[in-house]
Amino acid sequence: MSSFDSHPKVELHLHLDGALRTATLFDMATTFGLSMPHGGIEAFDSLVRASPDCTSLEQFLKPFDVIAPILSHPDTLIRATREVIEDLHAQHVIHAELRFAASLMTGPKRPLEAVVEEALTGLHQGTSQTGMSAGIILCVFRIGSVDEALHTARVAARYRDRGVVGIDLAGPEAAPARPYYEAFRLARDAGLGITLHAGEACGPENIREAIDLFGATRIGHGLTLERDLRLMRQVIDQDIAIESCPTSNIHTGQIRSLAEHPFRRYLDAGVAITLSTDDPSLSRITLNGEWENCRRAFGLDAMDFDRINENAIRHAFIPASEKARFAKRLERRP
Repeated sequence: MSSFDSHPKVELHLHLDGALRTATLFDMATTFGLSMPHGGIEAFDSLVRASPDCTSLEQFLKPFDVIAPILSHPDTLIRATREVIEDLHAQHVIHAELRFAASLMTGPKRPLEAVVEEALTGLHQGTSQTGMSAGIILCVFRIGSVDEALHTARVAARYRDRGVVGIDLAGPEAAPARPYYEAFRLARDAGLGITLHAGEACGPENIREAIDLFGATRIGHGLTLERDLRLMRQVIDQDIAIESCPTSNIHTGQIRSLAEHPFRRYLDAGVAITLSTDDPSLSRITLNGEWENCRRAFGLDAMDFDRINENAIRHAFIPASEKARFAKRLERRP
């Protein structure tokens, strides 16, 4: 079997702030006069990426302690977002949806609207230069305030026609989701796509809540879905997508190796599974690299590749006419 590097593909679950170039972050940190480690960019690189042997969520998220202060500066998201689009385009991605918790990047002189506009400016620059399609998903943070969640949903709705395509619930999965229901109802009523992180660090009951209460059509990770076969049947029957990020699941300590991942079982059972990278810079991977790792681990062939990417474009938060257009492009693989 050959690699899928040159094949057109779709990326649905990618955290913008976990997909940045080390050189860009280093340049920004230097420009802003932030405290830097001795050893230049090589030492800095070890601070903004997870350790290669990382196996816990706490370890995995540590680089954000360095990344977040950098992205708190105005206009940083313009360049950051544009470069993420460029990097995805270089891997033959034809459509991507980038998510981030914009509310965590606000400040006294940088309201949520300004943060979102920066990301959209960078998004439009990147898509104009590359011809790629992309959208933004705004994340609600599970341990944030309900008012903050409502504000995020309202801003997402306001920018729906400018590139914001959905909202997501992220953060510590053990924290309750129900308090944020009203924000997601508002977003859903505005025509935005709904996805929730669920069934990654907790059980399938979180997946059920995401679907039955929140109306999610996509589930981030969904590792524990197979523990509830009735729910798994519901996911198949309702054509709910599972946004799978296998390497990330190792680095956050949810599984020990790809051999433990249910990806192949989900695919064979008829689950609409997709393949993504989550935080590729932190995991030291690319989407092409993730495809290669999974091709080997799960025995994926060209028909599997087509099916997984067809799942992704079918569940993308874009109009039906665009889905049809991209489906035809996926058929024209090498």
